[in-house]
Amino acid sequence: MARKGVEECAQTYEEVFAKGDPEARSRSLEKHNVAAVKAMVEAVARDDYDALSRAVAADVRLQILAPPDVPFIRNAEGALAFVDAVRRNFAMLEQQKPVVLSIVAQGEAVVCIVREQGRYVEDGRGYDMHAVQEFVFREGKLARIFEICARS
Repeated sequence: MARKGVEECAQTYEEVFAKGDPEARSRSLEKHNVAAVKAMVEAVARDDYDALSRAVAADVRLQILAPPDVPFIRNAEGALAFVDAVRRNFAMLEQQKPVVLSIVAQGEAVVCIVREQGRYVEDGRGYDMHAVQEFVFREGKLARIFEICARS
């Protein structure tokens, strides 16, 4: 199932990263890592979890801090558990409308501030959340995602 809103949001990553920083595009490591985050978001948008699994380290970790009623899998360690958690978390959502508000990258870290609106599949309940997402890379692979979510 293609996730049109997520796919459209992914197309804004480079522009948001470069906004307000004329030197952003010249920082090759940071530019590469922002492109890697974009590619992973695009893979999830088209339900290509094989592509996502190729982009992560064997010991990748996921940690999500969110309000108690958000039904996400919040912790996963290892590539299989990580990819399964991402797949299950995205399967819980529909009518996603994410907007990337800010991207800051330094060295191996990319931090995104995102607002997303949508619905939970299970009960049709709407959500409107802001999130800070930290993506940390090691040797070209995603090593960690740490996300903090709050209601908008």
